[in-house]
Amino acid sequence: MLYRVLLPLIALLAISGVAVAADVTTNMDNDRAGDIVSLSGVMGISIQVKQQAEAAFFEVATDIYKESAENSAQKRRLFMSLSDWSQPALAERFQQVLNTYSDDEQRALLVLLQDPLMAQARHAEEVALSEQNTRAYQDYLTRLERYPPGRARAQRVNKLAKAIQMERWITKANEAVSKEGAVALERAVTGATFGDKTSEAVHYFLFYAYRRISNPEMDQLVRLWSEPLMQRWLNDAFKALPGEVSAATTDSEY
Repeated sequence: MLYRVLLPLIALLAISGVAVAADVTTNMDNDRAGDIVSLSGVMGISIQVKQQAEAAFFEVATDIYKESAENSAQKRRLFMSLSDWSQPALAERFQQVLNTYSDDEQRALLVLLQDPLMAQARHAEEVALSEQNTRAYQDYLTRLERYPPGRARAQRVNKLAKAIQMERWITKANEAVSKEGAVALERAVTGATFGDKTSEAVHYFLFYAYRRISNPEMDQLVRLWSEPLMQRWLNDAFKALPGEVSAATTDSEY
């Protein structure tokens, strides 16, 4: 991640889905659907929303809410307002999307996601996620700022970022918390601190994660993520995300 304040942005929505792989199959009708969701990383938006909400609550609660009981009530209200973003709720939405795909389409999508180079990329991201708080990571970002990468490498990272749609998903999560947080906490929670540099944070993360992946391999990754079926899945899954977040009346299990 680019800055410490931006750390949750990438740590929870890398394309690998490493943070949520164990829970993805919840409410999934078959293992293949669970594998598609897990390997494409789309369920990461659920944890992204949760952590953004926790950050928003902490910012507001430490400022205006002093009573612990009131803190607890406000936090409960905030997370209830975001129940449509819980993993079980999103798993049901993604299952409905995959139900519209034929068996052949699901199998073809899984073949793309199980490509050895995709597995290598997921491992590279997992390592990068684990190193975001290290001095080596921060030093690398400092060098990027002082000595921008060559044009050819930058273009490849731009193409990959566009193909995996990471920035789009992170922005969606930020918007959900901004909208519902303002209501649940009875105070504006804009999310601008995170959103303004989302694109930069995404690109810096990708530069770091893929620094040992060659240009030809980057080109192949872009081709895999740009396959029409892959883009259809990412777009359909994105469209299935909650539009208007419902105000739940019971706790949601994240």
